[in-house]
Amino acid sequence: MATNPTPLTAGRTWHRLSRQINRYVPTVLAIMVAVSGITLIYPFLHRLWLGEHLQWFDQVSWRDVLDTIGLIELPRVFMGFCLLLMSIGLAMRARLAWTFSLMVFALALATAVYADWGVATSKIVYDLVVVLLLVRYWSAFNRSSLAAGSLFAVASVVSLIFYAMLGTVYLGEQFAPKVHDLADAAYFSVVAMSTVGFGDIVPQTHTAKMFVISVIVLGITVFATSLGAIVGPLVSGKLRQILREKARTSM
Repeated sequence: MATNPTPLTAGRTWHRLSRQINRYVPTVLAIMVAVSGITLIYPFLHRLWLGEHLQWFDQVSWRDVLDTIGLIELPRVFMGFCLLLMSIGLAMRARLAWTFSLMVFALALATAVYADWGVATSKIVYDLVVVLLLVRYWSAFNRSSLAAGSLFAVASVVSLIFYAMLGTVYLGEQFAPKVHDLADAAYFSVVAMSTVGFGDIVPQTHTAKMFVISVIVLGITVFATSLGAIVGPLVSGKLRQILREKARTSM
């Protein structure tokens, strides 16, 4: 005669099933995030494949190049690159990669709505589903590692340099002396990010001044956060090693 499963047995079964799901969730979500990153990069790569890049550098100035490419196109490509990078951290169950992925998704969705990228509704729905799944399974990303911290540091610093150079080139006419090439833009970006401030390139308009303020504030924040993301796992790992040695010697 068959017996109905008791609530205790059903609870144990559900617990085992939940553990099995949580074991594969990070890998599945990492793949989904990587796919979303690829879909952001693909339109730009397709334009390169069609040979559109041949006419980009026929322009007179770098601002004309940005206008020809599309000012919003490059941030979209870079957000796709960041998602690809963070998918590696998600596969390692890194909490830092989880946090950064949500930030990039929020920025990508907000920019898509504001800039009217012409993104298909299915793409927006897909990204929203990924975000909801990331929030739902937040507990699966509970690790703090040096590799994840390094990924975050690299993505943050490169993102800030990209933002600073893009803005400096685009607003180049509003600086004194005017900034027309990438070398000067890179130089000024690093000087502003590091808050050195030599004073040889100075913003002249309110727009340029507000942009420089944003670069300085972001520079301080990114450097401090990146340092903590790398040093934190090192310190915690060293502390765990010391505690293990003390526990071993006390036995």
